[in-house]
Amino acid sequence: MFGTKVIQKLITEAPKFLTDGGWLLFEVGLGQGEFMMELCKRADHYNTVLPVSDAQGNIRVIVAQKD
Repeated sequence: MFGTKVIQKLITEAPKFLTDGGWLLFEVGLGQGEFMMELCKRADHYNTVLPVSDAQGNIRVIVAQKD
């Protein structure tokens, strides 16, 4: 997907800087939400991964809590 390399790196590198129970929140482009949520779940560093949707129901923010 176009423009996701920085977010992919953020997902894998952020746990080094988060305390246990810390939160990572980031905005995603239209149509990228499901893909980014799946990347967070596969990263195996987060125990909670939640979407935040806009008024039209599109995922626009991902919220992930470190294990």
